[in-house]
Amino acid sequence: HTHIHVHTPTHAHTRTHTHTLACIVPCSLQYNKDLIVNLSHERASLEQDVYSEQLRIEKLSEILQTVEMCETRLAVGPPLNLKECEEILSTMQTKYPAEYKSHVLSAIGVALTFPLIKNLLKGWDMLTKPYFALDVFQTWREILRETESSHVVPSPDKR
Repeated sequence: HTHIHVHTPTHAHTRTHTHTLACIVPCSLQYNKDLIVNLSHERASLEQDVYSEQLRIEKLSEILQTVEMCETRLAVGPPLNLKECEEILSTMQTKYPAEYKSHVLSAIGVALTFPLIKNLLKGWDMLTKPYFALDVFQTWREILRETESSHVVPSPDKR
């Protein structure tokens, strides 16, 4: 006769198995709860990043529109005057200070104003009018000075 031995768990073995299951289920449940919390935080962080990038894109789009408007006015007119250039650059400096510095937007000011100032100074006799357009230069010096370390218009004390 062949005897088949069927393993019947002992009471101690059943208790160990039950204890293991009792530990696995709550541990797994806690792990999943922690995972959900972590994923929620990650999602919130990513949503904030997306929002910040959307704001940045909007700012850069507005700056680009302003630059394109200036290009159009230079190319087809009506030409910008010094007061309009001052308003454009001052607005960009105030509204977008970080972008103004990081994208060297004062270079646009130089490009826009150089021909206008050159035209303003045509026929200027410095001997008879030594202070002619001094207010214009003071205004533009402030507008074009991006930072103390600016390469566009250095401060006299930094030369």
